[in-house]
Amino acid sequence: GKYSVITNDTERSNQWYLNNTNAFNAWNLTMGISNTTVAILDSGVDWRHPDIGNGSDGYKNIDEEAGWNYITNTNNVITVNGHGTRVAGIVAAKSNNFRGMSGMSGGNNSAGITMIPFCVGIDRSEE
Repeated sequence: GKYSVITNDTERSNQWYLNNTNAFNAWNLTMGISNTTVAILDSGVDWRHPDIGNGSDGYKNIDEEAGWNYITNTNNVITVNGHGTRVAGIVAAKSNNFRGMSGMSGGNNSAGITMIPFCVGIDRSEE
């Protein structure tokens, strides 16, 4: 038989796209490494979220200081619109930490890829 990685995150069973994108087999090769950087261009990211930023596990998958909010022209990328935070979770929520989602590149109970958040626009109808 062939071994596939199945994570222990509480919301994994609701992430239908993991099977559709063959994530379980891809995770046999890598679950993301911190020297890979990905920009998240969306409505901002709440980097305080424990499944993305610093949590009780002591590691994070985001570099909030490198991000930028083009709406306010500040480095504060936290907005009330949660879309960018959800996108960041799909990309690299911490995986195998018994919490929340399994990020595509969220690591294996260790640091995954490093995300840099940018707020490039907010659809106020979604707030």
